[in-house]
Amino acid sequence: DIFHEFNKGYKHGGGGDVEMDKLRPCSYNRHGYEKNIVIVEETITIGESIRRRKSPNGSAHITPMAVELRGITLRQLRAIIANVKRRCVKEGWTDWEGKPL
Repeated sequence: DIFHEFNKGYKHGGGGDVEMDKLRPCSYNRHGYEKNIVIVEETITIGESIRRRKSPNGSAHITPMAVELRGITLRQLRAIIANVKRRCVKEGWTDWEGKPL
């Protein structure tokens, strides 16, 4: 499997095995200010249902995912790094000048 690190998992130096085929709840806090003090207004769980809204012509459409939900997690970034490290030398990846990566 060429994308084993994304589909199944990988070994992380400091944390052992990381299972990518298991769901992992993610969330972030939306902040506000009260008298110049940062407060958490709400905790938003990533992966909740996508909101449906009515458009002006009456048809229903799906609201696009908010920008803050479109990124990747640190766990996913580490899977990319593990995949590159495993494949780079084995497959002979080179930079634009032809030098091995």
